[in-house]
Amino acid sequence: MEQQEKISILVVEDQLLIADELVDILEMDLGYRVSAAVTSGEAALEAAAVELPDLLLLDIQIEGEMDGIATAEVFNQRYDFALPIIYVSTHFDANTRQRALQTRPANYLVKPYQDHELAFAIQMALHNKEQGREVDPEQGHQQGPPSGQVEELPNILNNRIFIRHDNHHVKIELSDVLWLEANGAYVNFITARKKFTLTNCSLEDLESKLPGNRFVRVHRSFIINLDKVVAFNSYSITIDGAEKVQNLKNSMQNLDGRIPITARYRENFEKRFRLI
Repeated sequence: MEQQEKISILVVEDQLLIADELVDILEMDLGYRVSAAVTSGEAALEAAAVELPDLLLLDIQIEGEMDGIATAEVFNQRYDFALPIIYVSTHFDANTRQRALQTRPANYLVKPYQDHELAFAIQMALHNKEQGREVDPEQGHQQGPPSGQVEELPNILNNRIFIRHDNHHVKIELSDVLWLEANGAYVNFITARKKFTLTNCSLEDLESKLPGNRFVRVHRSFIINLDKVVAFNSYSITIDGAEKVQNLKNSMQNLDGRIPITARYRENFEKRFRLI
């Protein structure tokens, strides 16, 4: 059977560490193909001339003479608004928002955003393109993922969840969860006493279901329980009780209780704490 060609996305991001991680998320986690990752509007236009992508993921503050919005204006003129554009920025003040809306973007995301927000923004942009519709980004970027989640997602009730395990739904107190980790096609729920493995479920799905005031993404493969953080630096986080689970079979994390943190998630993580 002929394999279906993957949707292609052109990434324009001038922070190289963030760009590299974004490419990994798009290709490894979400199943898209990145046609090119560039740092300026001029380079984006050159890349599109070589291969026109299905979607443009465009940071507003980028290198070069054109910012992201000016770049989008050229794309719209050159391709007659046929290419869906999703803006990414650390902030959208009134002037920036007004300029951006004039280019009729498919959506926009404010950094730091969650992976499930990125996934849904792309899905919505591609769906509306296929249907020949435009989306109002003033409303669209605030919508959550559609209903009908994967069957094995945990059901949340107050401060506990129920996870399908050995043909039963097992109760887990949220306070017992240390972290979640993606492991190939599986997601591991790590508690101080046991590891639970979920199949047919992604870290993005779980991120949208867990309370954001207690659980936060720190790496494309890790979500941690903020209540369990005892120390951190720019590269790793020490989790209380992690040393007790180092012998768990197939756990990816064997770094003396330290979970890696990457640049893309660091700001959102650190703002959860009162730093002195």
